[in-house]
Amino acid sequence: MHRLSRLHERVQGFVGAPIGWTNTQASLNSTEAFENDGGFGDLDFGLTMQLAEATANKPYMIATISATAPTGGDPFTNV
Repeated sequence: MHRLSRLHERVQGFVGAPIGWTNTQASLNSTEAFENDGGFGDLDFGLTMQLAEATANKPYMIATISATAPTGGDPFTNV
C-alpha cells in the first residue's frame, strides 16, 4: 500500500480546452462580407509521471502520456 501512495504522489493529470474567436472581413469591388465565429477546440488530456529521482549524476526522469479528443468543430465548414 505504501508503494501505491508514492506512485500517486508522482503522477499529475492535465486537461486543455482551447477557446478561439475569429473575425473575418472580405471586400471585393463593392461587395463586403463579415463573419464572426468562436468556440472550443479539441480537448487535450493526459498524465505526467516522475519515473526516477534526480541524483548528482543524472536528472529527473519524467514521462508524459497524452491524447486528444476531437470535440471542436471543423473550422473550414463551421460544423
